[in-house]
Amino acid sequence: MTVFKGYMLLAKRNIKGIIVYFTIFTGIAVAMGMSRNGKFSSFTATKLNIAVVDCDRSECSEEVVRFLKKNHHVTEASYDPSALQERLYYEDVKLVVCIQKGFEKDTLSGQGGGIEYTQNPGEYNGMYVEAQLNRLVQNMKQYYDAGYSVSESYDKVAKQPQSKVHMENINGNGGQEAGYVGFFRFYPYLMLAVLCTILGTLLVEFRNKNVKMRLNASSVSLFSQNITSIFVFLMIGCILYAVTMLLAFAIHGRKLVTAPNLWYYFLNSFLVMLISLAISFLVGLFVKNRQQVSIIVTPISLAFCFLCGVFVPIQYMPDGIVHIARFLPIYWFETVNDLLAKHADISGHIQSQILRGMGMELLFFIVLISCSMAVAKYQQQEG
Repeated sequence: MTVFKGYMLLAKRNIKGIIVYFTIFTGIAVAMGMSRNGKFSSFTATKLNIAVVDCDRSECSEEVVRFLKKNHHVTEASYDPSALQERLYYEDVKLVVCIQKGFEKDTLSGQGGGIEYTQNPGEYNGMYVEAQLNRLVQNMKQYYDAGYSVSESYDKVAKQPQSKVHMENINGNGGQEAGYVGFFRFYPYLMLAVLCTILGTLLVEFRNKNVKMRLNASSVSLFSQNITSIFVFLMIGCILYAVTMLLAFAIHGRKLVTAPNLWYYFLNSFLVMLISLAISFLVGLFVKNRQQVSIIVTPISLAFCFLCGVFVPIQYMPDGIVHIARFLPIYWFETVNDLLAKHADISGHIQSQILRGMGMELLFFIVLISCSMAVAKYQQQEG
């Protein structure tokens, strides 16, 4: 009880700092989560501002211009290189399409080519339009070879039915990532930064030389001291966990309440809170003063988050980084979080993957807390 009261007294003395740390890191995590709120743009057709120069003035080139006007914002221009370059420079148009003389003859004979694309360096719009026109010309050539005229060939191509795509709604959000997924993705950063900073500071003060000497002279055993420390850490961690979950509900409201895998999110977040507690306890054992806490906590939290897919999705990481990340607990949290984001129905193989990931998180917690206890016992015996 003496150890518990000591921690509570230290927490009361540092309550302002605790609130400041919590507010800062929570604000950062929430802002980052909302910046990646899961609203991905689908690949849709885009209308470009295009200047078209028709040097061929043939029936085939007119149909190409007709197609471009249907799918883009087109202005017809005369062949004036300096004027066209100026329009590109001031971004009046994104692309200049020049249909060269002899285009119809080359197209209908199967030679292809005959269209020149000009755009600013670093722009790739020309590839998009070129692919459209290549498909148009090839289809028109097939109809023309079958005996249709140029205009009839164009009409046939224009009337071709568009492919219909049916999206499987396996995550229950219409194929998109729910906004609350971003909050949980950045949750490890919040827990690591806040708990390591706050609890590391408390442990440093509690392990002051004078305090240690008084505790060693008391009837409280080393084991009891460590168990009480872990209990205090767990209590603070649970309070922080409850506050952050309420914050998630406040931000995302009904969408989070109706989330198909809500309890899995809760359990996964609770496990990462336990891991953060174990890491913060271990950090507190190695720092000597309050100034060293932030020096150690910042690189640890950032390294864990960068390597394990918090800041950059793990699928974009090089294979070597992924292999390293597998030996870190946050990797398994993010793996489970990604599976929950992609699947509304948790069963079969997906469920086994999620349970395995959570099992790995629990195993990391046991290993970390065991190491912390061993280090604490060694340091107290040395002291």
